[in-house]
Amino acid sequence: INSIKYGGHTEFIPKRCITIGILEIFMSKELRFYLEHNWQSAVLRKAIFLDPTPSFPATYLKEHKNSSLTVSINVLREYV
Repeated sequence: INSIKYGGHTEFIPKRCITIGILEIFMSKELRFYLEHNWQSAVLRKAIFLDPTPSFPATYLKEHKNSSLTVSINVLREYV
């Protein structure tokens, strides 16, 4: 959850959260990712085409055996 979803209104953001690491993420049975904002086109491009690197953790997502990515037209608009 981030303030973009709520129009920048940080009062709607939970006061506490739990951060999980890459190990916990990869131990899950399935991964589902959703990209919906136009600025995420760079994330998509790097996640797909870069070799896995700790400096950009999203590059590891393609190595999970059961992951999927849902992308909105806003993200793809630059490419189509």
